[in-house]
Amino acid sequence: MFAVSIRLDEARRYVERDRTAERKERDRLIQQRQIARDRLTELEDLLRQYLLGQAILDAVDVQRKSHSAREALDSGFTGLDHTGLPNDRIV
Repeated sequence: MFAVSIRLDEARRYVERDRTAERKERDRLIQQRQIARDRLTELEDLLRQYLLGQAILDAVDVQRKSHSAREALDSGFTGLDHTGLPNDRIV
């Protein structure tokens, strides 16, 4: 009976040791998952900022091109083709 009691205590210690190890591993994995989520959130924010910057640059480029086109129309260069020669003198 005494030997059974010793083995039972030993088994309880093994179980408790395994549970402690499992809890530590679970906590480590939870922390690792949270770190990954934080990094993902940071990357999403950076991507949003990049896309916003690109949209602003594209809008500025469109404004410049439309302004340049308006200036060309206002200055009377509408009679020129892409070579810069009057349309009636294209060879």
